[in-house]
Amino acid sequence: MNKQYVITDPCYILSEEVWQKACKEEFNDAEDQYERFNNRITAELNTLAGTTDAVATDTGFGDWSNCMHCSNDDKIIQSDFFADSGMVCVVEYNDKIKAALEANDNSHLVDEDVGGAALINTEGDVRITMNHDDPNWTVVEIEDEKDGFNSLVAEDDAFDDNEDEEDDDEWEDDEE
Repeated sequence: MNKQYVITDPCYILSEEVWQKACKEEFNDAEDQYERFNNRITAELNTLAGTTDAVATDTGFGDWSNCMHCSNDDKIIQSDFFADSGMVCVVEYNDKIKAALEANDNSHLVDEDVGGAALINTEGDVRITMNHDDPNWTVVEIEDEKDGFNSLVAEDDAFDDNEDEEDDDEWEDDEE
């Protein structure tokens, strides 16, 4: 069965009431608060969508912009997405999710001219993985029966603290 999936920040989909309640109940300085919050948001998305395969997690980076790629580019309707809450999710783009985006005034995010939510076509069974091999950058990985999708991976030097210092040194040299 063919389905569409949306990749975006879950705060754009869930109601403000649901989001705030989850924040209030899950963030309490417990050691596992972030894991519990990820699980809670995943459960809220699955409940809202009437699905079992939605996944939500932290980006590892905080607020970010990213994009989806596929071995078959024809399956990507909208590639760019971003996050303002430091989280990313993948959920079936069904009528319930479309209505939730509309209710939150966020349906424009799936528009190619605006961006903010990636939208993909899948075929058959789908497997969604949030790859946290690099703790500073989450890679969204989706496989259907024919193709593989993934978001951008972090550049090797993207988290190099010395890079900023070198740029500062060059700036100071130019001023002299």
